[in-house]
Amino acid sequence: MKSPILMNVKFLLVIFCALVLNHANAQISSFDNQKKAKSIQKKILKAYEKMLQSTVDIGVPETGASGVLISEDGYILTAAHVIAALEGKDSEIRLNDGTKVTATCLGKNTNADYGLLKIKEKGKWVYADLGSSSDLVMNEACVMLGHPEVYDPDRPAVARIGFYKGITSHGYLKTSCIMMPGDSGGPLFDLKGRVIGICSYIKDGINENYYPAIDKVKENWERLEYAETFYDERQPDEASFINASIESSPDVFKGGKEGLKSMFQEGSKEIGESVVKIESIIDGNKLEVYGTLIDSKGYIISKSSRVGEKLKCQLNSGVSLIAKVIGRDESNDLVIIQVETNEVLKPIALNKNMNIQVGQLLGTVGQGKQVLYAGLLSVKPREVLNKDRAYFGVEFASSKPIIGEVFDGEAAEVAGLVAGDEILKFDKKDVENRQIFYSIQKTKRPGQKVVLTVLRNGEENQIEVTLGKAPIKPSEWKENHPAFDTEESKRKDDFPNVFTHDMSLMLDECGTPVIDLDGQVIGINIARKNRVSAFAIPIADVLASVENILDKH
Repeated sequence: MKSPILMNVKFLLVIFCALVLNHANAQISSFDNQKKAKSIQKKILKAYEKMLQSTVDIGVPETGASGVLISEDGYILTAAHVIAALEGKDSEIRLNDGTKVTATCLGKNTNADYGLLKIKEKGKWVYADLGSSSDLVMNEACVMLGHPEVYDPDRPAVARIGFYKGITSHGYLKTSCIMMPGDSGGPLFDLKGRVIGICSYIKDGINENYYPAIDKVKENWERLEYAETFYDERQPDEASFINASIESSPDVFKGGKEGLKSMFQEGSKEIGESVVKIESIIDGNKLEVYGTLIDSKGYIISKSSRVGEKLKCQLNSGVSLIAKVIGRDESNDLVIIQVETNEVLKPIALNKNMNIQVGQLLGTVGQGKQVLYAGLLSVKPREVLNKDRAYFGVEFASSKPIIGEVFDGEAAEVAGLVAGDEILKFDKKDVENRQIFYSIQKTKRPGQKVVLTVLRNGEENQIEVTLGKAPIKPSEWKENHPAFDTEESKRKDDFPNVFTHDMSLMLDECGTPVIDLDGQVIGINIARKNRVSAFAIPIADVLASVENILDKH
């Protein structure tokens, strides 16, 4: 008879060996995935410049649109609904370097939503090759570029990463590359920089993005070239999907973006211990936001406009502490707060010499071991200006700068301006007519204080005005479009230097660290711009801001 003790020992030994084997397999799998993630990143970095140079802006009024050069002699592929919006008229095309050319509308497939333009000027244009949409496999990585919302001369086309999720029975590819109006007609690339689809439409879900497949375009090339308008016999059946292949591919990432998040899990373990939750009251409202420990003395960096004066912090350990504001950097919307505790605090490692380039894979780290998002560095660090126009709220009676009407509740009325006032100077600059007034006004921003010299009843008066924000004309299509049904940061621009990424933050997730594939912190999230983009401040700029605040303190 076998000894029960010996049997138990053997059983435990088997269990132990199984656990060791599983752990080893997990390590091998993790290593393989990390290797694959770095391979995907390397391919994007290599292909990015040509992707960028071939992506163009198409001058569609109000909504904007995008396209992609697909031949040296100037053929541009875009969406059929973009060409329809041009109403058959020539369109102004902006190339990546800002050069403006003119293109003629050619053919389009109206329900498969792809069409063709041709540049009229002679030249040799940087273009992207056409790939194959039929060769795509489930969760294969892809990249899209476009000009979300409207063309911005201060910003290149925005890059986003996603994963292939199948194809409708009518030939629309589905991916998790996040689209926005203005991207319409922009290119979807494989990792060799070849066009595999064209941005067409979205649904409510953040991963519901659809593209006409490039193979359909190639099948009907002559019809497009000869300016034919046509349609497929069968209308799109958006609910019916042909199952995508699950064959292995070097560019496939199991789980798509969720799988990509796991690549940052290892590097985020210690960093997540540095993330805190901050609660404060602003204008009677309770606001929450994250912050990141940057020093063992209890200094925490976060988004200033979401942090009031009376606040408390919850550490990763679960302990809640009263915190105090040390100082603010309004230009970067950063605040430093401090907590006092006997706990051993674990700040992030700060390295101002971090590499930042478009095409890098990134992760956003939450509290503890949680990786909130994974995505792509979309636009290199740059100044992001406030695009809101300054507004006085007056109407001039004639070409002379004499006020005919002051609008209720606007900046001019608040400052005490009245009908009949003649504006002589605007911040010490002579105002000879209303055109000069408007040209000076264009250089100002909402919230800025200016001084007007005003002639009233024969006397000159100095009047300080705090400028308002120009009212935006309601747009019915924007109100009904799912892309605009999303919260944006109240302070979402006017930053001296930020990089853009495609991780769709929630508003309270600002203040979190952004890491690269090596687990190094390269920036701090500062704002959600829109459905497709968020901003982060490079870590070198964060450090400079911190030093400046602490020096004053």
